[in-house]
Amino acid sequence: MLAKDKLLHIGAGALTGLIAFLIGWYALLVVVVVGVAKEVYDEYEYGGFDWLDTLATFCGGAVSTAVIMIAR
Repeated sequence: MLAKDKLLHIGAGALTGLIAFLIGWYALLVVVVVGVAKEVYDEYEYGGFDWLDTLATFCGGAVSTAVIMIAR
């Protein structure tokens, strides 16, 4: 089972992907930038950058973007 933190990252990535896809095709790039920015913030504030959090954010964005593309 995934930790609650990773599920939150997946959800945030999915939501970011949905919103970014409305703006343009580069939704996954936006998701990656947002995910990395969040981890940079975590490193600055809490002293902990976690690549797995970034990956979870990306996976959520990838799934939501793929669903939109398939549904079109």
